[in-house]
Amino acid sequence: MDQPEGLDDDTFYNARLMFNVKHDVNRRLTIGDNFSVSYEIEPDYAVGAAAQRRDEQYLYGYNSAWASYAWSRKVSTVTRYTASGIRYDDGILAETEDRLTHTLSQEMRYNLSRVTTLIGEYRYTYTNFESADRDYTAHHILLGVDHDFSRSLRAHLRGGAELRDSEQGGKETRPYGELALRKIITEDTNVHWANRLGLEDSELGTYQSRYTYRSTLSLNHALTSRLSGNAGLTYLHNEFEGSELQPDQSEDLVSAQLGLAYRLQSNIDLNAGYTYTTIASDNELREYDRHRVSLGLSATF
Repeated sequence: MDQPEGLDDDTFYNARLMFNVKHDVNRRLTIGDNFSVSYEIEPDYAVGAAAQRRDEQYLYGYNSAWASYAWSRKVSTVTRYTASGIRYDDGILAETEDRLTHTLSQEMRYNLSRVTTLIGEYRYTYTNFESADRDYTAHHILLGVDHDFSRSLRAHLRGGAELRDSEQGGKETRPYGELALRKIITEDTNVHWANRLGLEDSELGTYQSRYTYRSTLSLNHALTSRLSGNAGLTYLHNEFEGSELQPDQSEDLVSAQLGLAYRLQSNIDLNAGYTYTTIASDNELREYDRHRVSLGLSATF
């Protein structure tokens, strides 16, 4: 089934700005900040903040400030504050999905060896929805490890539980996990595989909660000094917990992407891409297959 038409204006705008900074204050203390903001209409399946179906233009912002302190050669801590939010221009999602999330996290890190670090982490999250009565607080209690299998292969693993108290869904506890692998195949080629299992916010509507497994595989390769190619594959499995008015339902999404980028100047790229997305759902009205071709410019400052 093709995606239903729901937009009157055929003119869309896509823009994204990102930067990462890091500074060594002294031999023990390092501070940094990761920032991104985007204004677009297509959902970013790797991030998972926007609804899976294209609806209206939205503004999404993310900022994570952190400080790492080495107490000894073996023990260090990382304290992080993250703020993220999404706002739709109009439509039903503006009434149900506009929100701002604050997360405070504390990591305790122990260097077991030169290649392995053990981690214990606690996260506290508060999310405020602008219009919908869906505010919640959440606690993540996690254990994990960062391990370098080699100079070219690094792994990130976190696992534990999320305890969430929501105005809409009440209290619930679910398993939570993250797994990421990054492989540098050659100087010109790298692969990144990211996985996440846990409760998510977007597209809940009248459902009590949404539990999602999200997996994204991406490949980047420099074809020449100016031309680079990329490919990606994303898989999502959603479990929606219903209520008296709405039954439980599940759905699966697969999205495949191919792209090329040509460097026009030192900070300007010409981009071309193709994306195929399909959704299979218990609710036939949510099912669709879609092909998208894109062409644009990107600038780095």
